[in-house]
Order: sequence, then C-alpha cells, then structure tokens
Amino acid sequence: KPSEKFKFNFAWGAEEDTSPDTNPLYDKPYEAQLLFGRGFRAGVDSREQIQKQIDYEEISKDWGEKIVEKAREDKRRREKELAKEQREREERLLARRHRLKQLMKLRDAGKLDEEEAKELDDMLEEEAERREAEAREKEREREDRDRDREDRDRDRDRDRDRDRARDRDIDRGRA
Repeated sequence: KPSEKFKFNFAWGAEEDTSPDTNPLYDKPYEAQLLFGRGFRAGVDSREQIQKQIDYEEISKDWGEKIVEKAREDKRRREKELAKEQREREERLLARRHRLKQLMKLRDAGKLDEEEAKELDDMLEEEAERREAEAREKEREREDRDRDREDRDRDRDRDRDRDRARDRDIDRGRA
C-alpha cells in the first residue's frame, strides 16, 4: 500500500540509537524518595522500599562525605601551593636585595665594573617600579575603602530619611 510506505514510525529501536551513554551516572535511573524517605509507594513491597531507602541513604552519606573530603584536600593542597609560592617569592626578593647591597658596596668602594654597573642600574630601576606599583595598590585599596564607607553612609542616610518620612506619615494620620 502507498499509505504504509509514507507512514512515519514513531517507535525507536535500540539499534538505531547512535549516542550510547558512557557516563555511569545514567546506568541506574533515579527513583524519587517520597517524603524524604518517610513515605511508601503504593503497589510496591514496603520491605523492598525500606531496603532501597536504607541503601540510598548510605550511598548519599558516602557521596557527601567524599565531596567534603575532596574539598578539604583541595583546600589543603592549594594552601600548600600558595605557601610555597610565597616562600619562593620572599626568597627571590631576599636574594635580589642581598645582590643589590653587594653591588652598592662595590659601587661605594669604586670597584664596580661596567657589567655590574648596568646590573645595579637595572635593579634600582626595577626596585623603584616595584615600590611605585605597591604605592598604587595601596592607593587603590584606600580609595576602595573610602568608596565603601561613602556607600554605607549614603545607605544609612537614605534609610534614616525613609524612616523619618514614614514616622511623619504615621503622625499625620493620627493627628
């Protein structure tokens, strides 16, 4: 028949599926926990439901503990990394300052060669740039603090004015 030839088949065969799920999360579908584990589904053995609920709670507890432990481990690892980076930064700074002092002593004694003079000039220039950057950062922090203080003051004044207006309106209504 021609009508069967053009009839659309809505059935989906498993062999036609081109995207199998590789994620284990989708291997076992989620089952709703009625009333947070306090209810039962009609038509299903209640003992089986209780056992499933116990299993679910154990899995959830283990999963939650694993997430918390992983977060703690990540935090400890990051703190160690930050501490190591800070130590290395401080060691580099101390080494640079030590070298800078050596070069300045050589300059004061008149024993500075051309290469060391260039190194000293570069180090003094970098030190000046670093101090300028620190000063800019401190200024930026001060401006942020001032802006925050102004915002708090403005919010406080706005709330006070609103409360006064409300109190005035209440007093007028009573008078």
